[in-house]
Amino acid sequence: MHASRRRGNLPGETTPLVGRLTEVAAVEKLLGRSRLVTLTGAGGAGKTRVALRAAAELRDTGGAWLVPAPQEAGALPYAIASALFPAASAGTTIEGLARRLAEREALLVLDGGDHLMEACAAVVTALLAAAPGLRVLATCRRPLRCRGERVLPVPPLPLEEARVLFAERAVAAVPGCAVAGLDEQAVLRVCRRLEGLPLAVELAAARLRELPVEVLARRLDDHFSASDHHAYDGSSGGRQVLEQPGEHALRATIAWTHRLCTTAERLLWARASVFTGSFDAVAAKEVCGDDRLPTWQLPQLLESLADRAILVREPGERYRMPEPIHAFGAERLKDLGQDERLRRRREALTLTDGAAG
Repeated sequence: MHASRRRGNLPGETTPLVGRLTEVAAVEKLLGRSRLVTLTGAGGAGKTRVALRAAAELRDTGGAWLVPAPQEAGALPYAIASALFPAASAGTTIEGLARRLAEREALLVLDGGDHLMEACAAVVTALLAAAPGLRVLATCRRPLRCRGERVLPVPPLPLEEARVLFAERAVAAVPGCAVAGLDEQAVLRVCRRLEGLPLAVELAAARLRELPVEVLARRLDDHFSASDHHAYDGSSGGRQVLEQPGEHALRATIAWTHRLCTTAERLLWARASVFTGSFDAVAAKEVCGDDRLPTWQLPQLLESLADRAILVREPGERYRMPEPIHAFGAERLKDLGQDERLRRRREALTLTDGAAG
């Protein structure tokens, strides 16, 4: 393989990308015109998958690196530096990072910076000014609003592509499941109810391990009817304004999935949200294990969460949590009052052996 093909840290695709050829082509075209392109859209719309596929197509020049946005703004320069420079110091500054990038060509995929919009914009602006060979592909619900930024909305999937995605994930989730054996109308009902949002569709397809698709469609209808009843802002007396199409569908689907998990799965979901990138079972044991989650149970629980599409399996026996699911888990972890303690554990592990993201 050509040396440039090995440059970067992009994870390999573990499931087929359904649709999105138009969006991937548009990203490649826009990055030819601008050094900053931001993919916007609802959480769970597939912005990360589009960004990673486009980056993989473009990494011949300089290489491409995925940088999941950290939890805190001050950690952003280090997150970028540690992705590109393995020996980076935790005290990395924007100025120091800019100097190291000044003579390099690289494509950064800055993923999931919604909670750090101002910090992401400031760091991206400084780095692009200092490094003429740098390009940035960001994923956020909203534009970063930097000079020269090109914005590409990533909408939910059309109904037919959502149906194909559901069928493919169903076959992967349920051994022996055949697309021809699925009730076509029930599948379409599920995809319409989930508004074609890829992550919601994948979460629903994973439930076919336990429910026939006809039952799944009915239960989703019941759950969404209940969530519609409660989707009001009591302070204003009116319905909450959703920023992006599909946001309600995704939130309702994640909450429904969480309710159907076991107590141990819910606890690991919350605790694993302390990782901002990918992590392995060793890191999970060190950070998440205790008397409530014995370490011997964690490998099985990680696989169970992956089977439910709460975790994404990555090469090298690693796991990653999609951003909307991560945000939900982080809220639960904060509610439990364990966020600071788990964060200190993760930071200690990262400093010793780099096993955690």
